[in-house]
Amino acid sequence: MFRAFSLSLSVFLAVFAVFLTIIPAGAGTGLAISVDARESEDRQKAIILHNGTEEILIAGSGLASDTKTGSTPFPSEPQVSPAPEKAFDAAQALMKDRGVKSVVTDRGGVPFLVDPVELERPVRSAEPMMYRFMSKELYYPLVVSNTPGGQGRIDLVVICPRTVGTVYEQPFRGFPYAEATTSRSVTSGDLAGICPDPTAFFKGQDRLYIQMISYFGKYAFDADFTADIAQGSDREVNYEEIFTADAAMKQELAAVPEVPRAKTAAERQEYEQFTCHKNFYKADVPKGWRQEEDITESEATNEYGVTLLGPKSAEGPVPIITILYIAPGHAMFKSPQGYIDRNAAVDPDSGEKVSEVREVTVAGRKAFEFERETPDRMPSGEGEEFMSYERTIVVTAPEGFYVLSYRAPESAEGDVLTVFDKIAASFKPNK
Repeated sequence: MFRAFSLSLSVFLAVFAVFLTIIPAGAGTGLAISVDARESEDRQKAIILHNGTEEILIAGSGLASDTKTGSTPFPSEPQVSPAPEKAFDAAQALMKDRGVKSVVTDRGGVPFLVDPVELERPVRSAEPMMYRFMSKELYYPLVVSNTPGGQGRIDLVVICPRTVGTVYEQPFRGFPYAEATTSRSVTSGDLAGICPDPTAFFKGQDRLYIQMISYFGKYAFDADFTADIAQGSDREVNYEEIFTADAAMKQELAAVPEVPRAKTAAERQEYEQFTCHKNFYKADVPKGWRQEEDITESEATNEYGVTLLGPKSAEGPVPIITILYIAPGHAMFKSPQGYIDRNAAVDPDSGEKVSEVREVTVAGRKAFEFERETPDRMPSGEGEEFMSYERTIVVTAPEGFYVLSYRAPESAEGDVLTVFDKIAASFKPNK
């Protein structure tokens, strides 16, 4: 059976921006917005500044609008104006200067820190817009993003009097889960390039924190993003705290007794040694499997060995393993290459798939291996079609050659492969 192995990927915090056209509305608590949904709905970024009672939301990508009302809901009537042209550049520079870090994990699950990806604005992106409105909580509209569906990334740079994300992976209202960077303290004087007159907006509050909260997943939100600033922490969240929490969790998990894994049927299988007629080879074979060895036919065909029949599979057929010695004088196969050429060939109309022939080593000898997938049915032709898997190893010898192979239906393939590997590891040719 062909196998592909997948490796776990590190978590990447990427930030994107996209094209949108914004048209302010004249009344109500909504805002009419024309959005190129294909290019904006899967990539959103924003800066949220909050002083405890009022929010400034700077949108660097499209805010989705309700298809019925044509508006994006806000907690109160927003004042709309262009944001500083380089607001996102300033936010990026500030995070870099303060040492804000994104947390990712390696393949072993060990966390480490990287710089957040640059908050660059693509060439096609419109100028950022600024929405100022009254709100007791941090707010970002999510539910209207459900209309186009699909999935995407949302990155929110948050600046407020508290650190709202205290764990690098945690849920928020609206987000089923999110990733938070470390947070760093800033002052209103650091925000001049991000919003107009930040000192007046923050009303003398000079102990502020900056961090980024990111989400990637399906656009199927039950609520808009909100976060209660009062529930946040009046402190920086840094890498020592994150790594200490992670280490404590790992230590706690390590103290939990490990429950032994139950062995599979293949792992419980017992073996006995089989010696081929004329001592052409020896190998450990599974006890309880039926052994078929016809010595009379072997002498007539110059094909010596045993066929092993395993337990019945879910599809019906039994798995089969054969261990053969093809002696000189065989009527059909004169060499290992001749055997491979015939048995690794593909019938284009059969639906078969055959792997490349690979050179391997078995019992210290040069050998060749290939696999085949074949659509199959019961011998009677009844029942549904299923896939059968075959693996063949051709082992060279000074005279003649050896063939180890198995054929098994899909449901039994894993267990049969375990047995086959055991046989191949114990195989001892004597020619």
